[in-house]
Amino acid sequence: MKIKKIMISILCLFFLVSSIFAEKVGENILYKQEKMNPILAPDSDITKSVTEFWEKTYNKKPIFVAEMLYEIPSNGASIKDVSKILRSFSTMEGIEYYSNSRKKYDILYNKCYTISDLDTKTKIADNVDDDANGLKLYMLQNDNSFGETPYEVTCWQSDSDVALNVVSKGPLYVKFIKTVKPEDVCLTLYAKVANEKIIMYILAQADFASIPMIETKIKDSLTARIEALFNWFEGQYNEIK
Repeated sequence: MKIKKIMISILCLFFLVSSIFAEKVGENILYKQEKMNPILAPDSDITKSVTEFWEKTYNKKPIFVAEMLYEIPSNGASIKDVSKILRSFSTMEGIEYYSNSRKKYDILYNKCYTISDLDTKTKIADNVDDDANGLKLYMLQNDNSFGETPYEVTCWQSDSDVALNVVSKGPLYVKFIKTVKPEDVCLTLYAKVANEKIIMYILAQADFASIPMIETKIKDSLTARIEALFNWFEGQYNEIK
């Protein structure tokens, strides 16, 4: 019995130490500034295309930008492993985030899964086997703050990095009020394997009406989602190490 308890303690310590090695190395949050350009994206052949995708494809200008940069020891993980994690949308279901309004942790996505298309929204298995480069995917999320919304996901992948741009294709609601129009939110998840590290970059860009109290809720919720998405990625990554 004592040996079993010691082994459990060792395993807990191992996972605690593993998570300590993950580090946030940059954060930038902008709201209604003269220059709203992301500045933390790692230098690569695809990051310029990824960070400018929403503006160029949908002709959008953000009034809110939040970006965070993280590093995790790679421990031999390949970009293929990372790409599979980022496209495992169903594993986001049930993840938690910190709600600033309620001052507690809560479930972020009550539902989250890959769908066949934006019309029928039929639930299908996550597409993790195909090469991600140029892939177009669709996802449905029932968000604790914003309600149920479908998303279009555009993918990039090279030998060393992978990226997803996730654009809302339905309105977002706050307290049953339609506060963000379709295509007015874009989340970017980018990961690069280099120098025995995984560099993880997450960017949120959004445009929404300036409604007192509501706008603060949107800003806080989008920022909290970046932290929650990184924690989700790290948790999935620790499972395959």
